[in-house]
Amino acid sequence: MLKISLCIETFWNGEPEEKKIYRTASLGVSAIEFWGWRKKNLNSIRTALEKTGIVCCAFSCDHGFDLTKTVGKKFLTEAIKQSVQTARFLNCSRLIITSGNIVKGLSFARTRRRVIEQLKSMVKIAEDAGITILLEPLNNIVDHPGCWLTHMKDAVDIVNSIESPNLKILYDIYHQQITEGNIIATITKHIHLIGHFHVAGVPGRGVPSDGELNYRAIFSAIRHLSYDGYIGLEYEPCRKEEQSLRKALELVQN
Repeated sequence: MLKISLCIETFWNGEPEEKKIYRTASLGVSAIEFWGWRKKNLNSIRTALEKTGIVCCAFSCDHGFDLTKTVGKKFLTEAIKQSVQTARFLNCSRLIITSGNIVKGLSFARTRRRVIEQLKSMVKIAEDAGITILLEPLNNIVDHPGCWLTHMKDAVDIVNSIESPNLKILYDIYHQQITEGNIIATITKHIHLIGHFHVAGVPGRGVPSDGELNYRAIFSAIRHLSYDGYIGLEYEPCRKEEQSLRKALELVQN
């Protein structure tokens, strides 16, 4: 059975994170994830995780800079160390990172070298802490105009260039359907490099069952590949959250 994680950022807007964790547990989901950590009450989150037995399987590496831009090594090192410390505090083993935006006047090849160089330094710190970094390509057509890393082939190139077991790809099916499609074939080819999935309906980023994607076929393909990571539900519920989540869980589990 596929393991499910709920991205609590898009659910129960206005409620504190700890209450969202209790709600998640009451609906039978065993893992959560979220975006940036700096403005969150980490003590309350940790207490809720401990009381419910919910796993925090991933959150965004709140580093404060784009990988596409050169930053000082001291700043880079301190930024990733802070996120790693937060991950340890929450007993979380995965940090999500994106590339940042295109730098005007900088070629793709030079940007690639810069991203690899800076990401390599971050991965080394993550390795020492037993943390896996998840590199996520985003779509630059609907949600993230100007984003540099958008295609799976480029994410694969970066991960293969760094050659670390602690660097994987977060394959967001919503983003990749918008960017390039060919979902099942891409997943099948690169499953050994994928450390996490995100799902949402296309178009609109709603419930996975709503839209043009055949998620039953996609989930069936993932099961047959013996994937043992999480499927992250990162979508905007367009109906009552509980009803929406039950519908999404039924889709994934059947």
